Amino acid sequence: MPNVFQNGKVKLGPFPKGTPVSLISNVNLNSSICDLFGFVVGFQRYLEASSPKDSDEMSAKRFAPLVPKLLKLSKCPDYILNKGHYFGTQYLPQSEGEPGLSDADKQALIEYLKTF
Repeated sequence: MPNVFQNGKVKLGPFPKGTPVSLISNVNLNSSICDLFGFVVGFQRYLEASSPKDSDEMSAKRFAPLVPKLLKLSKCPDYILNKGHYFGTQYLPQSEGEPGLSDADKQALIEYLKTF
């Protein structure tokens, strides 16, 4: 991967503005070889096509096909710090059978928790 190893140093990027660091750093290296290889090939192609002079929009457009692969490889696909659960949100998988809380229910829960 000549675009990664240069002059004895490792160079990754450029990454589009706003890319969560954890999207890159939480890759599960114990994932299937097929999934890892698919990502590495796609990432190599992204690096070959990228330039530090690219606009944020161009970089994001080129990086977009890699996002689903990174999400599949992620050990922790929750990128909002201190928001590690989905209770009461519309993000809870429907298989769990729980609808999201209404705003009134959320406020009632907040007020209830204040009594502890």
